[in-house]
Amino acid sequence: MIQDWIEENYTFKAAQGVWLRQGHDEFAYSDGDAVEKAIYKRVLIAKDRSVSSDELFATCDDWPSLYHLSPERSNLLRPFGDFLQGKRVLELGCGCGAITRFLGEAGADVLALEGSFRRASIAAARCEGLENVTVLCDKILEAPIQSQKFDVVTLIGVLEYARMFSESEDPIAETLRMARSLLNPGGCLLLAIENRFGLKYFAGAREDHLGTAMDGIEGGYRPKGPVTFSRKVLERYLKECGFAQSELHLPLPDYKLPRAMIHPAGIDDENFAAEALLTDVAARDYSRFEQYVFSAPAAWPGLHEAGLTRDLANSFLFVAWADEVQPCLSDGVLAEYYGEFMLRETQKVVQFVKENDAYQVRRQPLSPPAKRLRSLRGFRHVLEDEPYFRGETMQAHLTHAISMSGWTIQDIVEALRPWVELLKEHSVERDGKAYIPGKFYDLIPCNAILVDGKATAIDQEWISQEELFPLSYMVLRGLSISLIRQHLVGVPQKGTPLRYEEIFKAFMSALNLSYDRKEIEECWNCEKVLQANFGNRCRSFQQYCTLELNPRVDLTSALAALEQEQKRSVELFKANKELKQSLRELMKAQ
Repeated sequence: MIQDWIEENYTFKAAQGVWLRQGHDEFAYSDGDAVEKAIYKRVLIAKDRSVSSDELFATCDDWPSLYHLSPERSNLLRPFGDFLQGKRVLELGCGCGAITRFLGEAGADVLALEGSFRRASIAAARCEGLENVTVLCDKILEAPIQSQKFDVVTLIGVLEYARMFSESEDPIAETLRMARSLLNPGGCLLLAIENRFGLKYFAGAREDHLGTAMDGIEGGYRPKGPVTFSRKVLERYLKECGFAQSELHLPLPDYKLPRAMIHPAGIDDENFAAEALLTDVAARDYSRFEQYVFSAPAAWPGLHEAGLTRDLANSFLFVAWADEVQPCLSDGVLAEYYGEFMLRETQKVVQFVKENDAYQVRRQPLSPPAKRLRSLRGFRHVLEDEPYFRGETMQAHLTHAISMSGWTIQDIVEALRPWVELLKEHSVERDGKAYIPGKFYDLIPCNAILVDGKATAIDQEWISQEELFPLSYMVLRGLSISLIRQHLVGVPQKGTPLRYEEIFKAFMSALNLSYDRKEIEECWNCEKVLQANFGNRCRSFQQYCTLELNPRVDLTSALAALEQEQKRSVELFKANKELKQSLRELMKAQ
């Protein structure tokens, strides 16, 4: 039936693989002519166009290419992969096809609608070979699609632009009502959008669409420009536009390139530390602005405890149902964690699950077994289930310690001391020197959790084939990784170093551990091998040494300096006024 409807209303452009409606006006939205041509070329020459393509990911060298080609895009819908299989899906605003490709690979019957002919062409090229994917070039609100019905409709990064392409009184409501009208009984809308009041915006990040800080919070959206909303306003829109119920899932750090997802049950379960994921997955400011006024990761634990997580999340993923809610997740799943993108062979999903009042961490590879047979240089990759421990990671413990004003090196020492003691417990002695077995190579602060004041190892998935490593190397490796993950730190006590190497030396000295730079650099070759297995280029230890922590803006000092400048301005104004008066009197006297 749908094929007949397509052929009645659209003409197939074989060269591009796109169905185009006669009389369609080109969609005036683009990342730039040169940028989109480059992305199209990369897709066309790629032998592997799949969701997890290492080949396409390797070409990402700017924000647009990362957004359209990164495998992380698909993490947004990956938790719903089983639910989507066999469903009839309408993707409204498919862009360059990153999500389209995932829907196709998940086994959905996909109709992808895109207003830009070039973007539609890129999406069709990305999905070449998937017979269950059809790409139409048409505007969302002008497509003659009212006669068709779908199990799932998606609006991913689309609703915020509705006001730019409609003359109706309320384009947001118009778009949502259209989506609702196209759903079968029991169908649902998948809506992904930024939160107007995302925590990163309060911390000083520029609004994603406006490019300026605080404009979104203050409501500085133009009538014909992009706009985002709060959780409460979006829920009201969904209800008023005919959706019976909605569920809110939280993609972290945002819906664009999610590395984790917290589901409704995970947000509300007091025995699950959702704040640990919120802290671990730092927000992104896509304008690359760095001067934040506070550390969002450090703020999340308190905000989550206060019940503000839903309202301050940086992005939303709503599952809005036409009528009654249908199960779209496996039973008991509280959250998923994917981490940073790695090569296909090492990609994984970590699920946090509650089953029969017991909590468990489950790890599964995302690639098929045959793909994982590739030998990894120098390491074994082990994915095992384990019990869930509710506690604070040593990484988060460090984040809290150095987010406070006036922190010192001793605060770093005390924050990480339980982790260092855990390493020592696993050490062996050779010729009077402490070494750590290679099976604990992954024992870094983010993989150690503080339970009742004692550190416990978790998530030990990378096992080095090297037999032993000096304890000093393992400590410095863990410390350097922990420092590089610090989004922002507080203003330290005067004289406290921010440069990594100075911190390294002071930290090791305080713990009576040796700092042998030559030995560390020799051992660092093992780290280069590990990062190569991820598909990453590894910083040398020398490069780590030159890095510095990023302290937040010292508002107290800044305001005091501003006050002094204002006083000085007043004094200069008075002096200038007195000088002018003296000159006038002198001229009169002459």
